[in-house]
Amino acid sequence: MSLAEAIDEGREQLPDLLAPGLKIVFVGSQAGGCSAKAGAYFAGRGNQFWPTLFEVGLTPRRFQPADYREGLELGFGFTDLVKVAGEKERNVKPTAEDLAAFDEKMALFAPKAIAFTSKGAGAFWLKRPAGKIGYGLQPALEETGPAVFVLPSPSGAARRAWDIEPWRQLAEWAKA
Repeated sequence: MSLAEAIDEGREQLPDLLAPGLKIVFVGSQAGGCSAKAGAYFAGRGNQFWPTLFEVGLTPRRFQPADYREGLELGFGFTDLVKVAGEKERNVKPTAEDLAAFDEKMALFAPKAIAFTSKGAGAFWLKRPAGKIGYGLQPALEETGPAVFVLPSPSGAARRAWDIEPWRQLAEWAKA
């Protein structure tokens, strides 16, 4: 089933929040069950996304997941590599069609930076093994393309790999 067919059938987990020229688009692998159910990005209990954005200075206050639409006012957008309901997030394997749809969105909206909120999502898009990718700003892929960041997952399930420093690096880049 194509992405368009899945969206038409109402299987899209969480709609994109994108606009032209955003400063940062945050990209997950696939919306987690709590986020899909809540209809809000990073809504899982124990998810550190919103507290982290505030702590590193990317938001003026600590947002709640339901406030995610306010991200547009700050220059932030949200999407996932896989947009349809299906497997548990840790088992997600984006297809070539998923990656092509994502690339098309990024070309259309042209954000200044893409920030993958897990090493797995970044590895799929970069087409490299996760073990070969470091956290933080990635080497330039194209001179004219967006900056690409790979960040430790803020999910409570990924707590053992948590490190706020790459998030601080993103915040410093955004302030420059």
